[in-house]
Amino acid sequence: MPHRPAVLSCLLAAVCVGASIAVTPFIAEFPVLAGQAGRYLVAAVVLGLALPRLEPGGPHRPLARSELGRIALAAATGSAGFNVLLVAASRQAEPAVIGAVVGASPVVLAVLGAPRGAGRWPRPRPRVVLGATAASAGVVVVHGGGASTATGLLLAVGVLACEVAFTLAVAPVLRDVGPARVSAWNCALAALMLAGASAAVGEHLRPPTGSEATTLAYQGLVMTALAFVLWYRGVARLGADRAGTTMAAAPVAATLTAAVVGTGSLRPATALGAALAAVGVLVAVRADARVSDAAPPPASATADGRTARPA
Repeated sequence: MPHRPAVLSCLLAAVCVGASIAVTPFIAEFPVLAGQAGRYLVAAVVLGLALPRLEPGGPHRPLARSELGRIALAAATGSAGFNVLLVAASRQAEPAVIGAVVGASPVVLAVLGAPRGAGRWPRPRPRVVLGATAASAGVVVVHGGGASTATGLLLAVGVLACEVAFTLAVAPVLRDVGPARVSAWNCALAALMLAGASAAVGEHLRPPTGSEATTLAYQGLVMTALAFVLWYRGVARLGADRAGTTMAAAPVAATLTAAVVGTGSLRPATALGAALAAVGVLVAVRADARVSDAAPPPASATADGRTARPA
């Protein structure tokens, strides 16, 4: 399989995210904004300290304004916004409905994240779209049915948009800035945004319980610090369209983890949905990769921190 390390990197990131979703009920009573701000702060510190080891040959220059803007957009949507909307949606819709809507992300990324053609419009690859459709269908089968209000559906669509933006916003700069550096900046900016929102709404802060502290630590270290780097490394190699199909592994991992920790149960349809998602991922990632994927060739830095691309 072409780009096998990149595929495995994205799959591991998806599994980390899925497992985190399954343990989220353990922090349901903890202040949402403050808890998530703490999670991203922990991840930002860990990634900042580990950056020289993660990317020893990475660029040692200030971020260009366009690069910082893209990372800030990903932090505001895919990090901070995703969590806020997810909590709001969970109050209006059952998890199965939210999961089914967000499960459309492989198809959206297969279209919007495709390599650019003439006029810079995406040129979706038929095999990627086919695989992404199968993967999304598998997600729907895994989640099954559920009830929701109209508001809940709209919020779930917002969650979907945030998840897609998390990848598309930074895909063009991943090779120039580096996956670990993008992840560190994303976490730091998301922590600031969420802390500011917590202060603005006047959240009542309290120390976390033992289970809450453990869950937040897992989210900060595994779902965020580790998963972000794994995901962005895979996207840099595969392109946003093919990488997007691997997110179908997240709901499967969430279902299995929930059954293990006691926050959910398995159904016969889980195996069928998992198999369908796996087939979809396999079809998509084996698509022709001769077209340039996630980003143009690496840029060379100029003296003032801006980038100049080779002709």
